[in-house]
Amino acid sequence: MKLPNGTKWTFGSSIRRRRHSLTAMADLQAVGGTTQAHLLHYAAGGWKLEALAEAPRGLWPTKDGGLWVAAGDELLHRDPEGQWRRVGLPDGTTSVTAAMHGDAGELWIAATAGEKTVVYATHANAQQDAPPQPTAP
Repeated sequence: MKLPNGTKWTFGSSIRRRRHSLTAMADLQAVGGTTQAHLLHYAAGGWKLEALAEAPRGLWPTKDGGLWVAAGDELLHRDPEGQWRRVGLPDGTTSVTAAMHGDAGELWIAATAGEKTVVYATHANAQQDAPPQPTAP
């Protein structure tokens, strides 16, 4: 796939989703030295490039081909069809990170709430609990 906007792309971590799919972090250095964060996905339908508002700090695949992304203080879920959901966390929650349970059925979320560290758990396939957001992250 020829990437848009020239050749100033750098690539970070990548994760495998399902058997023949993957997602990679990609950054484009724009004019003036600013950097725009992206995710580059490959699946049966081919390549797809998506811009992100903030660089991802973590990627976690689900066994159905979905994807969890931590970016800034947000947690996002992308279902296997490419629909995004912003996962609501309690007000004042910061320093969000996550870990996928070994059986890939549950996502554990660690965060700071006030002066305490809190841990939440949610089903790995967020599309079962919430409708998709109308726009990408």
